[in-house]
Amino acid sequence: MSDTFVLADANEDRKHWLKTRQRYLTSSAIFTWRGVDIPRWWSDDREGIVREKFEGEEKVFEDAVVTSMANGSFDEENIQRKFGYAVGAKTENCNKLFGCGRWMGLAASIDGFVRRPGLKVPPFPEMCQDPHQMDQVTALLYDEIGEDEAWLCEIKKSTSSAWQERVPDYYIPQLQCQMHILDLPAAVIVAECIKRVKHRTFWDLRPYVVERDPAWEGILEQCNNEFLEIKRSYDA
Repeated sequence: MSDTFVLADANEDRKHWLKTRQRYLTSSAIFTWRGVDIPRWWSDDREGIVREKFEGEEKVFEDAVVTSMANGSFDEENIQRKFGYAVGAKTENCNKLFGCGRWMGLAASIDGFVRRPGLKVPPFPEMCQDPHQMDQVTALLYDEIGEDEAWLCEIKKSTSSAWQERVPDYYIPQLQCQMHILDLPAAVIVAECIKRVKHRTFWDLRPYVVERDPAWEGILEQCNNEFLEIKRSYDA
């Protein structure tokens, strides 16, 4: 889409970034808004989003969650840099909030971008407990990303062992919203996570490639229309 535009930049003005986010249904809230693939431990819902966005209700997290989120946020750039080093590719940190003309009620806050690796064989696949997984992702990046192109690079920090098998379902809506708003064909989601071997746990860097799915255009259209309808009712 040529109608993608920047709404705010957290690196330049975090207060403005936070305030701007309040006016949109952001990519990270799409799965909550839809109420699909909600994990057992997730307590938020669509009504909570409405109260936060339009009634000024402050979202309150448990102390342990706040600390965990702070550590994850602080580590994002280094995890991204670590992934770039592992696959031999340039990564770019980006904490901007993007919108697009097609869905004026939606916005995507991203972590950054990854460019084509310089070599098809990664220089340091040992970052991943399964080097074959890192080799596969590197080869795909090398084959599919053009010289002057970039894909999204989304970063997570997690103690969930689910990352050993796949991307947890509740992150897919976030990635699809980001890719559609920025008009990018694919994203790499990278989790610094753990792998359990017998009675021990080890750090692991787990990357996956997720392609943009055209079927999500209709889903995002519906989410956008629902959000704007509620927004209009509060503005009236």
